[in-house]
Amino acid sequence: MINNKIVIFGASGFIGNHLYNFLKKNNYEVLFISRKSIKSDLVDYLNFNNLKNFPNKYHNAFCAINLMHDYKSNKQNEKLINTVINCIKKNNINNLIYFSSTKVYKMIEGKNKYNINSELDLNSDYSNSKIKSETLIAELSEDRTFNFIILRIPHVIGRNGNLNFRILLFLIKYNIPLPIRNLDSKKNFVGIKLINLFILSIIKNNFFENKIYIICNQQLFSVKDIATFMAKKYNKRLITFVIPRFFINIMSLFVKKIEILKFYQQEQIFDVQYPHFFNKEIKTLNLSDDLKEL
Repeated sequence: MINNKIVIFGASGFIGNHLYNFLKKNNYEVLFISRKSIKSDLVDYLNFNNLKNFPNKYHNAFCAINLMHDYKSNKQNEKLINTVINCIKKNNINNLIYFSSTKVYKMIEGKNKYNINSELDLNSDYSNSKIKSETLIAELSEDRTFNFIILRIPHVIGRNGNLNFRILLFLIKYNIPLPIRNLDSKKNFVGIKLINLFILSIIKNNFFENKIYIICNQQLFSVKDIATFMAKKYNKRLITFVIPRFFINIMSLFVKKIEILKFYQQEQIFDVQYPHFFNKEIKTLNLSDDLKEL
């Protein structure tokens, strides 16, 4: 291995932390960059607000992985991604993996199958900020020494997952009724194991071909399926009730968080095309394996 140095922007987050530990176990040297102040014995740690002190050791690192996103505003997020881009250019890092989201796609009533070329949602602030970041990265690749891979991912399943998922697990553990009886629309999710192996394969094969990929596990689950699986794992009785669709539609106009219930009521299945060198083990990873570890 000639260059085993990797830089992760956003390494303190859910996905970033899993990736950091996984790459370290696979003998990569990893620079942990975070906007949070970290109290730990990490050898290679840098606060995002102190990029001027970027360690010489990671100049010319093999690749950078960006998981940072500012949810406050498009303007703030554009500033953030430009800061990341300027940092990797200044430090001669010529490969970038950028984590985007399948939320860039416009959800159309009655449509349940999507692919890489499906219509984008230009009315959502979140979607627009991700699309803008993707565009800035693509423009950077006009310099032929720079290459990227953009990964659009759905909801991620794994230990210490996002807040909505942790709340779901908490409610199941304590037998609190859940408004999910009619949330039985099937969707693709992605497990943290698949993300780790996908990234490792990209790095090992130096597969930075300036393309966008959707990555997700092939099995289809609904929120109700996941809750049922976890209740069985915890040996709990699952108690559910129904929130009428019309009520969710009305409430979502006033309470943004209710949007997640609208999202989970609609099927969203993705057509996934993996790089040619991916083996059967990666393609057939079962999401249940990630759920078992929660």
